Amino acid sequence: MEKKRVMWFLIAIFLISLGIRLYFAFQTPFFDNDQSYFNLRQIQTIMETGFPAYDDGLSFGGRYLIFLPLFHYILAAFSLIFSLDLVAKILPNLFASSIIFIVYLIVQQVTKNKEIALLCSFVSAFIPIYFLNTMNAVTVNSLSLPLSFLILYLFPRVKEGKLLYLFIIVFILSLLSSAITIIVVLSLVVYYFLTKIEKVNLEREEIEVTVFSLLLMLWFYFLVFKRALLAHGLGFIWQNIPTEIISRYFYQISIPQVIYHVGLLPILGAVFVAYVFLFKSKSKQIYLYLSFTITVLILLWIKLLKFDTGLLYLSIGCVILFGIACKQILNYFEKTHLQGYKKLVLVGIFFLVLLTLTFPTLFLALNQEKVEVDLGALGFLEDVSGNVDEGIGVSGNDVDRIVILASPVDGHIITYYTGKETIVDSNFLLIPDIAERITDVRTIFVGQSKVIATKLMEKYGADYIYLSPGALETYEIDNLPYGDEECFPLVYTGQVKIYEKRCSS
Repeated sequence: MEKKRVMWFLIAIFLISLGIRLYFAFQTPFFDNDQSYFNLRQIQTIMETGFPAYDDGLSFGGRYLIFLPLFHYILAAFSLIFSLDLVAKILPNLFASSIIFIVYLIVQQVTKNKEIALLCSFVSAFIPIYFLNTMNAVTVNSLSLPLSFLILYLFPRVKEGKLLYLFIIVFILSLLSSAITIIVVLSLVVYYFLTKIEKVNLEREEIEVTVFSLLLMLWFYFLVFKRALLAHGLGFIWQNIPTEIISRYFYQISIPQVIYHVGLLPILGAVFVAYVFLFKSKSKQIYLYLSFTITVLILLWIKLLKFDTGLLYLSIGCVILFGIACKQILNYFEKTHLQGYKKLVLVGIFFLVLLTLTFPTLFLALNQEKVEVDLGALGFLEDVSGNVDEGIGVSGNDVDRIVILASPVDGHIITYYTGKETIVDSNFLLIPDIAERITDVRTIFVGQSKVIATKLMEKYGADYIYLSPGALETYEIDNLPYGDEECFPLVYTGQVKIYEKRCSS
């Protein structure tokens, strides 16, 4: 197939993927997860001051944040030209859709077959978990995942002078965008040991780049996460997530879950390639992508990687291995009398992809519940202020300080829209009393005693309780058990209910 024709096919796949993504993304003005609103707030702060808000006075009543800001700076730069709402919908989808080109380059590099590479680029566009988790979210993964696989594409070619410099640039960009770069470096280490076990010689440049990447990563992330390491020890790996809720982020993987989120064909292709090249054949190039997939699986299995994040990276690794499996199938046909049917085999695989992957993913997207945010409730909180005469909404002696008690899933949404303090949100790193805090918040939502609730509200200086559908689901309740007109009157009702604390202990 001619290069020009291949490029047109790739552009068509990219535009179809991007168009479908944007169609679903613009069905709602809101975003799918609370972390999106944390990122939006940081982008706004960069636009206003030029720097992220590492010292955040609204989160947990005041705390220090640790995160890597490249993604936020890129979106902030574009938001100086276009509206932030537009940039936040389009740019992450552009980044996520770029995986189509990277998967093509990797599969074509390994298989030397452009048709298979095009097929895999199409598959990568509609992997369920990748499509759904990056479609309507301002997520760093939309940038860090393509960068990670671009590193893997460039790694075998580092002996080419210019590509070595490109590898270093992409690697540094990846370091600055997300700590997930650790997975890539660990996979290079696994790749080194796997090739040793299989008695396959590595190029000197590959060993040197692996050592360089490992040392640079350790040095850079030690500087960035030093405070978290000193505060939590090795527990910072789990991001200081309380035991009570850690199972929502890190949990044991199962085969049905992986098939549901990644797709049956990529999983079967990955298993087939692992069997062939670990027990029957040898290939240094293929070992690189096997090492990456094995690394992600191990980290998921021992619960060192968040489930959703791990499956995102595993899914693209499986797509690459699926392409290698397709090449092995075609090689088999070349050795039989069915050699002339190779193209029909690829057409058949393409239709299987449509039936088992693309259409189910689009069906899930169509039936996904649209995210709704109660702007009336948030507008109410934005407008409230302390009243020292009536003692309403006052925290301590600061009449202008309003503190909101909400579930962790609502914290970032509240601070983004209202500019008010919250007791908890979903960023737990460097919070020393996090387990106690989470337990207290749960007690306020599910407890039966308004006396205890009042004392706990005063403990954190909270003025209002924000009871959202997310909180109802999290705490498995139907309403606030002790709400009454005297101490906890309902001051706003809608999709969200807001209760005000008026009694004192």
